[in-house]
Amino acid sequence: GMIFPGLIVSSVFSALQNPSYKASVTDLLPPDLYGKAGAMIQLAGAAPLLLSPFIAGILMSLIGIRLILIIDILTFIVSAGAVFSVRRGMEVIHSDERMEKSGILEDLSEGISALMEKRGILILTFLVSLILFYVGLLQTLLAPMVLSFADTADLGTVQSVCAVGVLAGSLILSIIGIKGSYVKVISVSLAVMGLSFSFIGMRENFPMIIIPGFIFFFTLPFVNTGIEVLIRGNIRNRLQGRVWSMISFITYSGSIIAFASAGFLSDVIFNPLLIQGGMLSDNLGLLFGTGEGRGIAFLFCLSGLSVFLVSFFLSKTESIRKLEQPLG
Repeated sequence: GMIFPGLIVSSVFSALQNPSYKASVTDLLPPDLYGKAGAMIQLAGAAPLLLSPFIAGILMSLIGIRLILIIDILTFIVSAGAVFSVRRGMEVIHSDERMEKSGILEDLSEGISALMEKRGILILTFLVSLILFYVGLLQTLLAPMVLSFADTADLGTVQSVCAVGVLAGSLILSIIGIKGSYVKVISVSLAVMGLSFSFIGMRENFPMIIIPGFIFFFTLPFVNTGIEVLIRGNIRNRLQGRVWSMISFITYSGSIIAFASAGFLSDVIFNPLLIQGGMLSDNLGLLFGTGEGRGIAFLFCLSGLSVFLVSFFLSKTESIRKLEQPLG
């Protein structure tokens, strides 16, 4: 009975922590390191997806759930100690802007104004929301699609490969950074991401899931980091926390919509089209196959093609290209 209240409290504090965490990058680093910093943040977020299940499985067999929860609590203490240590010795890079006390409504108003000040920033924010929507669909519907012709062990393999994709992309990006135009990197990565998405599960075999799945998640850090650097470089330092709070509010709505609508889209709209005798079973069924889960593959294909089209829109949008010249 205490699980749900615990999750609620954890989510509330995460909502406070994440914008502050992102905003702190501008305090700690010069602009030329924003790209690598963004990649390392994603690397830190991706590593637990791959390592935690493996470590948890070992620990469960050795010490049980109670001690694992105690270890989990201790990690928060270590994290808090690290934050206090960094804060004590921190030299703020951008110290030319004086912080002024203000009320909640004034902070909210300033955050909204800063977000809407440049049209390109607003477009990129909604683009991230769209990406999170599609990632949410993939996270939610990949399991039922795989389980329609395979078992849970195979599903675990697919999920691990996808996690390795995020990890590999973040690792490479944290080492080499982004060279040249951020808009071009985002556009090309989005195009590759969209094409790979459209092929996930097109046929009922593992290569058609694992290979495009790996590519999709491999390119994701390049898109996210490029967008983050463009936004970060065009927001005044004292407004970073407020703007990232607004961005989080808008972007995570994409995930919420995906989780809320995935079941309806698959069970009511797309799967019935490609079951035996379905409306599209005699034509598109030749490409995707027919049966349970084939409608999800069709949904993934349409989603991927839409991401591919968005990449062209992005590369031609002047207000986004102007973000390449950040604030001085």
